[in-house]
Amino acid sequence: MESITLGDISNVLAFIAGILAAGGSIAGFMSRRFGKVMKEELKPLNDKIDGLANQVNQVDIDNTKNYLQQTISAVSEGAKLDTAARERFYENYDHYTNDLNLNSWVHKEVERLEKEGKL
Repeated sequence: MESITLGDISNVLAFIAGILAAGGSIAGFMSRRFGKVMKEELKPLNDKIDGLANQVNQVDIDNTKNYLQQTISAVSEGAKLDTAARERFYENYDHYTNDLNLNSWVHKEVERLEKEGKL
């Protein structure tokens, strides 16, 4: 113990720092490589999920449009909506305009029916 100098301690600390730096560098390289390999392997699955999400979104749009169109046609022909049906109509209309960000002939028809007092 008496023969250990400050130089020896600094050499040991430099050696430990070198080992830690090398380990960190290797771990970083392996992490990047593993991430790249996983991204390549999961790409087909991610593409399928994106395609399914687009299909689900299109089904949502189509169903909402169909419901709104059928209700607008029925009201135009003189059908009366009860409170629950009116609430459901406006929920779908809100979903159509605000969530799906669509604004087509539906908006004009709803305004027309509201002016005529049918909605």
